[in-house]
Amino acid sequence: MSKLLVMGAGIEFGWLVARFIPRARRYSTKFTETVVVCEKGMEYLFSDFSSKFEYVKMPGRSERWLYEAKEPKVPSKIKSRHKDAYCFIPNRKTCMAGNRDFLLYKPEIEKGAYWDIIIHARGESKYHSGNRNWPGKHWDDFVKNFPHLNIACIGSLTGSRHIPGTTDMRGIESRGLCNLIANAKVVVGPSSGPMHLASFCGTSHVVWTDSKTQKVIKGTNRKRYEKLWNPLGTPVAVIDKYGWRPPVKVVVETVKKILEEK
Repeated sequence: MSKLLVMGAGIEFGWLVARFIPRARRYSTKFTETVVVCEKGMEYLFSDFSSKFEYVKMPGRSERWLYEAKEPKVPSKIKSRHKDAYCFIPNRKTCMAGNRDFLLYKPEIEKGAYWDIIIHARGESKYHSGNRNWPGKHWDDFVKNFPHLNIACIGSLTGSRHIPGTTDMRGIESRGLCNLIANAKVVVGPSSGPMHLASFCGTSHVVWTDSKTQKVIKGTNRKRYEKLWNPLGTPVAVIDKYGWRPPVKVVVETVKKILEEK
């Protein structure tokens, strides 16, 4: 077969950018044509190995493939338009296997794309992660420590907060998101997809998490951020001594140290 149909939706964002896309990138070299099925706005993440797209709108809880072992399926209407294609979908095999090609996402600098700090203030009501996220007051206190810096908020419009005193950049398409991150000094937030994306944009990031061993990766989140999902060696400061609710002071001091080195 000469055509590959990549199902690039229905998977948690961190697994998408750190595991599945690099695997699909490598696998696509075996085919003369690659078509990617994804949500609108996500094209840039696949654009280095495909310029042809089919669009879907996925329901919430995209983590279901991992937590509930349900593989995303290519919609039958799309599949019928590519009857001769081999379908490549996110599952434990494609996301856990080796043989990947990694890419530095660094678009050309656009006017107004430079920021000192990018924050992912994930909302407390987000599925599977409510107890892992800072309350709004913590974020308010964090931002007040950097009164003269350019700070922007990223994330989805429904799953993350816009913190007063920052520029609201939530909900932007993937190219714009990579632009923001790649041209920022540091990205800050709890363990999440955008924090993993920072490592593939070559931008220093400060992330907090717990120190538990994750069965699916056979290691801690620290190991994931520093090594397993950081193949480009991007600088990262992992705060895991305090669990999912580190003191604001600790995060502020860590961020200031990174900014002083820039």
